[in-house]
Amino acid sequence: MKIDLCIRGPALDEIEVEEHTRFEPGGFQVIEEYLYPEFDASSRSGLVREIRKMNSILERAKELWSTNQFRNDQVFDALRLQCFRMITLGISGFDTPVSEMGISELPTTLQSIQDQLVFYHTDSSTLQHQQLSRLLDGAKKFATLNADFDSFDRMQFITQYINPFTTLLLALQKQLRVPVLTNINALNGDIKTLFDENAFNINYFTPDANSFVSESRISLGKRLFYDNILSGNNLVSCASCHKPEKAFTDGLTKSRALASRGFLLRNTPTLINAGLQKAQFYDMRASFLEDQVKNVVENKDEIHGSLKDAAILLTEDLHYKALFQKAYPGSSGVISERQIQVALAGYIRSLTSFNSRFDLFMRGDTGKMNKEERDGFNMFMGKAKCGICHFMPLFNGTVPPQFNTTESEVIGVAATADNKKIDSDKGRYSIYNIPNLERSFKTSTLRNIDLTAPYMHNGAYKTLEDVVAFYEEGGGNGFGFNLEYQTLPEDKLELTDYEKRSLVSFMKTLTDTACVRK
Repeated sequence: MKIDLCIRGPALDEIEVEEHTRFEPGGFQVIEEYLYPEFDASSRSGLVREIRKMNSILERAKELWSTNQFRNDQVFDALRLQCFRMITLGISGFDTPVSEMGISELPTTLQSIQDQLVFYHTDSSTLQHQQLSRLLDGAKKFATLNADFDSFDRMQFITQYINPFTTLLLALQKQLRVPVLTNINALNGDIKTLFDENAFNINYFTPDANSFVSESRISLGKRLFYDNILSGNNLVSCASCHKPEKAFTDGLTKSRALASRGFLLRNTPTLINAGLQKAQFYDMRASFLEDQVKNVVENKDEIHGSLKDAAILLTEDLHYKALFQKAYPGSSGVISERQIQVALAGYIRSLTSFNSRFDLFMRGDTGKMNKEERDGFNMFMGKAKCGICHFMPLFNGTVPPQFNTTESEVIGVAATADNKKIDSDKGRYSIYNIPNLERSFKTSTLRNIDLTAPYMHNGAYKTLEDVVAFYEEGGGNGFGFNLEYQTLPEDKLELTDYEKRSLVSFMKTLTDTACVRK
């Protein structure tokens, strides 16, 4: 993965917050910026330097891979992940943000997959190989004939070629009796497509095996979530700010602080898919939900409670004591602070959203999305450049296909929807004091976005149309805020009225009412 970042990572400084260090970017995207949109001869020395660095990295990679042997299950997993990378990072422009050549690269990638499948051709699998080859040939032809970045029909490419291909790939793997890699990575190895309801391994995002999710822990966590017993004044619960009918937000710009007459610093985020990311809070100060639970419960302006005191009270409650013993069999019977954290985190991890109209469409129910919504998806993943930060299918900042890092961005959110003044919140800079992270915030999920207004970390934008208008202008720098480290492209998107409307229509297909009733 580290080599992959060196070769294909974004042309932005890499920040190691724990070491408080910053590394200059390198790789294809840095080289790309030297060459596109046109080559400047005065920068030749810089280009040559980057190419030499790249050659050195590639030589190291070649030596590394030549000394490694791969099992068949690893090969099939790699083929599947490459398909997922194509339909997330490749077609969105993440890998080629300046040249927008990602579509024209697809045939080469598809051919490399086809070349590997030859090694698994047996007499009994001839039919499957023929079907797989037809899909790959069709995909190559489709990408070749429709290589324009803006007009490429990503929805058709995925649903007609890649989804059927990965489905057949899994069938071939099972026929050949090649085991699947599962319970190891963020994605389960036995999924047909990236859009399967059970695509993600929830336990991958826990801090340790002692925090793995179980039905008894989810049930206990849900009861605690709605119970005021965790609060200092016995008047509020987690559900006071995270309301199911609003996709576990509260519909307010900012919630009122419990211990003062003021308001909390930031807007209440949704808990939907909160467990499927590698960082918590807008400023990413917590790595795991367990840590977030402790921070929120003991924050004087939020629940203003004490996990230590709550553990004592819960131990004295016979009903709760029985629930904890069921959730933690073999424990001493004395409820611990950590058990409270794990139970609440387990319930939140159960709040996943993969049954929206979009998901059902991607799984084959083609009546679930109309033309405007499908056009909106293509706009989202293409010209509007939403998909390079809100990564499909989570539509948050957790980066596919490994899903082992979660990104933050500097986009320059204004204080109010009139976009006259930059918001004063310094974001991650307040935690780490690194200049690149000034006004950097975690990329939140767009799942259930139609239920979670107002938007952004400060709740500045009341409607999705407001949000689209912000991005249309190029974020903060588009409005003249002069942010040195803005990561959002600051050029105008130049979307038509229909394109803007289709974007909003698509985002509304991500609503999952079954999920919010959990």
